[in-house]
Amino acid sequence: MKRILSVLTALLFVPAGLFGLSACEERPALEEAVDFVLEVEAGRDVKILQLTDIQIIDSSQMRTPDRLQSWSIENWKPENLPDLAWKYTREAVEAVQPDLIVLSGDNVYGEFDDSGTMLQALIAEMESYGIPWTLTFGNHDNETRKGVAWTCEQYIDAEHCLFTRGPVETADGREYFLTEGNGNFNIGIVQGGKLTEVVWLMDSNG
Repeated sequence: MKRILSVLTALLFVPAGLFGLSACEERPALEEAVDFVLEVEAGRDVKILQLTDIQIIDSSQMRTPDRLQSWSIENWKPENLPDLAWKYTREAVEAVQPDLIVLSGDNVYGEFDDSGTMLQALIAEMESYGIPWTLTFGNHDNETRKGVAWTCEQYIDAEHCLFTRGPVETADGREYFLTEGNGNFNIGIVQGGKLTEVVWLMDSNG
């Protein structure tokens, strides 16, 4: 289901004019051309805040006792997360007042989140801003034992999150993903009823 949001206040930002169509071709409907639509008031620049490599770790979920050094174990206790991460993300959001927040990979260090609690903490924090946000995976996001499908579902279910796992093909009653990565999609930005920019999210499955 497509999600359309209005905003009154690895990443590509592409002017919509680059999507060329010859004069004889019929222009597709907006909802067919993009995966999500983000409406921003006309007459001003669109503000996008990109956050990358937050790398949330829960040291209490180490799989082996020697995985982290002692200072890291103490530093990355869950109770320290507000001071280690959220303090800075919130400061950035308040300073920029963005129309869209983009998390561009290594958001949660999945190896240290087999319970999924750190992912849920990340989603809760992002949702608390009340601003549309989106993401793509880094090389650590899909390492949790909760699995990629579960991880994707948490993002899809978040109210303000624009995310989909990507193109699928159905055969024999099963879905097969057409790309190796998880989270390959685009967001069309509309101002004054016109598509002005397109943001592409791509997971190289690195």
